[in-house]
Amino acid sequence: MPVTGAERRQAAGDLMSYAREAGAAAVPQLLALLEEPAQRLEAIHALGATHSPAAVAPLRALAQDPDRATRKAARAALHRLRSAGVAIEEERLAPPGPASPLLGALASPFDRAGSQLVRLFVRGPLGSQRELVVELNAWTGVEGVGRRDLTRPVAEVFREATTAPAAGSDLRWFALPTDYAAHLLREAMKRNTVAGAGLPVEFTEVARFLPEDDPYAEPLVYRFVRPVEVKLDPTLLESAGALLDEPELAAIGLPPARVAPFQEEARRLLGTPRLVTLAPNEVRVAGLLQRAHRALLDLPTRQALRTILEETAAFFWLSDRRLAARRAVAAALALTESESGETPFSRRLVAREVLGAAASGEGAARTSGLWVP
Repeated sequence: MPVTGAERRQAAGDLMSYAREAGAAAVPQLLALLEEPAQRLEAIHALGATHSPAAVAPLRALAQDPDRATRKAARAALHRLRSAGVAIEEERLAPPGPASPLLGALASPFDRAGSQLVRLFVRGPLGSQRELVVELNAWTGVEGVGRRDLTRPVAEVFREATTAPAAGSDLRWFALPTDYAAHLLREAMKRNTVAGAGLPVEFTEVARFLPEDDPYAEPLVYRFVRPVEVKLDPTLLESAGALLDEPELAAIGLPPARVAPFQEEARRLLGTPRLVTLAPNEVRVAGLLQRAHRALLDLPTRQALRTILEETAAFFWLSDRRLAARRAVAAALALTESESGETPFSRRLVAREVLGAAASGEGAARTSGLWVP
């Protein structure tokens, strides 16, 4: 049952009463509550009510926090301590410096369901370092959040992640500019709104680390590849089907429930004996694939595939696969700039989804390359 406003106010009042009565003894418990996003601000205010010098150092650190509400609450709590006669050095209350709370960012390729992971490395409360793992989906937006405290330097984690394949996979992680990783999260939040899907409660902690300014008006790859250059070379689009042989795109697919009826029809056609020289089954399969393309690649699906291709194009470019990057841009642009969105890439994808599973006798499920650290 959701907590009401009255219940929240009562809990905050109880916390303040406890802080006033327990004094310094309440500080450790209040610091522990800083890890709970729903109680963070109340815990900060209560630290000021302890009237204890032990609360000064934590509150000074919180006064430099990247989150504006946290900084405001911490400074109000410090003022309360000062008013109670607790000594506080004024020069330590300077506004936060220019250092970003984001220490680094990694991103995974997309899995069959159109999901990828973005790993943010951030400065946590009181100088700690932690990793926030956000699952993004090209259709629906932010789907999940995890976190863990770091026990190793961020640089060491980066070296390991970007030079060795993930466990159980031949795919590796790609380092992204931290402000671009924040851009990816903001774009995913917009997809949540369009899809009518709420953000996970845990995303509150992630959101407070996102910078207010977003310098990216378009995907990262367009800082390296100009669309006009891609469009002037028709061979890039003609050969874009080869992208499905790249390991980063080997796992992507289309919604299984929508593909399944076409797979079943393909099984029936492929299982029918050829009775005449003209092989009518091939003609029927070609018609099936055309119908499948029209049904499966509606506008939302083409937009999601464009997102996947554009972000993967950046991975290609960052790993010195410039031809693959340009092919991916060509395929991405063609998906949404033509009425049907039919391209060599999309035709091969549909054929792989419908005929590949039918020919092998497998369903739509396929092992995902997505690895959760």
